[in-house]
Amino acid sequence: MIKTPKFHDVTPVLASDAWFSDGKERLNLPNGYLSFLREIGEAKLYRLGSGYQLSVLAIFSEELVDTDDLFLEFGHEQEFRAYFRRSELRRQSSAVFERDGRVFRQTAQTFEAWLERAIKFARANYSKAEWKRIVAGPRAFSERERRIVEERRLFRWTFLGATPDGDAKFEVSNLSGTSLPFLSVGVRHKEGTFEGRLWLPFGRCLARGYKDYRSACLSRPRSCHRRRLLRASRSEPR
Repeated sequence: MIKTPKFHDVTPVLASDAWFSDGKERLNLPNGYLSFLREIGEAKLYRLGSGYQLSVLAIFSEELVDTDDLFLEFGHEQEFRAYFRRSELRRQSSAVFERDGRVFRQTAQTFEAWLERAIKFARANYSKAEWKRIVAGPRAFSERERRIVEERRLFRWTFLGATPDGDAKFEVSNLSGTSLPFLSVGVRHKEGTFEGRLWLPFGRCLARGYKDYRSACLSRPRSCHRRRLLRASRSEPR
């Protein structure tokens, strides 16, 4: 069992979600694909960096090509989206296609063959040491680290606006019983994409009851007004 959080991201779905393309017409989808959705659900698998190497989806989008053929998207493998050809849908099995520009090419005889190959390829992108760490999951926080997490929640910051240089200016207050040499603030683009963190360094430790002002920005060329700053809610090993 893999203990790394969100290495696989699975959402249960109703079988009917995958049996219709537009809510009206019944689709003759292959049994292997339907079994996956019933037993596992909609899945994003094998996280690598900030994304997942493959996915199996329950909601279709349709692609119409020059030949008037209709293809139904059901997931992806690496950079390629995966499709069934609507005219070739069979309960027993249906071939899988991937799109390369305007061309759809068959890459597997069945959904099961496509999935097996995709998993094998994804798995090969981790070294033995990396895979061992993924299976084991992150180590538990020590008692000292847990105390730091609790104390960190007692630091309060207020975003004061952008400086003329495009930096983000903060007022930081320490209501905890400890001190920190710096503070990190999560940053998310207004469209929802997580960008990273701002590091607010203090030349001296920010002690209890102390208030200070610091400026920082994730990337100077880009304006801070397009970003949303994240309040700390909980911390856990990743």
